[in-house]
Amino acid sequence: SLSLSLSLTHTQTHTLSLSFPLSPFPFLSPYLSLNSPFLPHPVFSPPYVYLQYVFSASEFPHYLPIPQHIEMSFLPAPPRWLYFCCLNAPTSAGGETSLCDFRKVFRDLSPDFKKRFYEKKLTYHRSYHRKSVSFRPDMTQIKGWEDLFEVKDKAEVEKDAQQDELTLTWCENDRMKLTNTAEPFQLHPDTQEPLWCSHLQVFHARMLANELRRGAARTGNLFQTILSLFLVVFAWTLLFVKGGKNLGWHTSFGDGSEISKSDQDHLQEVIWKNLVFERWQLGDVLMIDNCGVSHGRQPYTGKRKIVVGWSEPHRKKNLPIPELEK
Repeated sequence: SLSLSLSLTHTQTHTLSLSFPLSPFPFLSPYLSLNSPFLPHPVFSPPYVYLQYVFSASEFPHYLPIPQHIEMSFLPAPPRWLYFCCLNAPTSAGGETSLCDFRKVFRDLSPDFKKRFYEKKLTYHRSYHRKSVSFRPDMTQIKGWEDLFEVKDKAEVEKDAQQDELTLTWCENDRMKLTNTAEPFQLHPDTQEPLWCSHLQVFHARMLANELRRGAARTGNLFQTILSLFLVVFAWTLLFVKGGKNLGWHTSFGDGSEISKSDQDHLQEVIWKNLVFERWQLGDVLMIDNCGVSHGRQPYTGKRKIVVGWSEPHRKKNLPIPELEK
């Protein structure tokens, strides 16, 4: 039964997979039966909305990967559960919603890495122009803050940012900067196991480029391989010319110092060591414990349509990690 399978997610895989004939959003039935409060589509990532609580999983270009992440891990109250449904299964290589148990990532990270990140914490830097455009050299700045927050009034934007404990700074030409500092590790709310809980692997130009390189190596896609080489060079150029904190997305240590290439590579290696790839089939439903299991998306070609719903926001506790307090 659904309730039995759901209880198993707390101690085993932290995911639940089901399959239904499509007609047209069958996953709303188990989704609604959980009696959890639902979240409307997210202010900080407004996608295409299908229904009030159902929206496209991502509008990110199909030829780029989405690195592993716990949804909205950089905010104080991420959604507790995520519900994905496949409306159009990818036919090409790639396109999987890859999964990773971030408790295993914590376990496999080196002691020096964990200690350093635990003591310094992480600061997220995001920068947005007022209006969205179709192209910018820094593609993370294509979306403007009017679309991001879905309002045009600066006072409303400031109110929303304050609610999410973000520091907002207005710059020239109505450009906006958002910063916030967060713990890189959390304890799972049910098992109390420590886990990696950070958007570093998403909010860093170099790590995104290397993610594409790994994905291309996995599928053998020549275009993605060539693109990844270009993006690696381009990422280093942007970081050198503009500085990380002036890019659309960036992550530094809490004291403002930059995160080394060796730390980035180590994190990415550990995450890829623990990745799970499952091919989508039409009508599949995937339920994820967003407090322990990350998700990402592998690049693909052709058609693919995955929708998602969020429920039950969970406020992070930021409790001490016992083994790192020693």
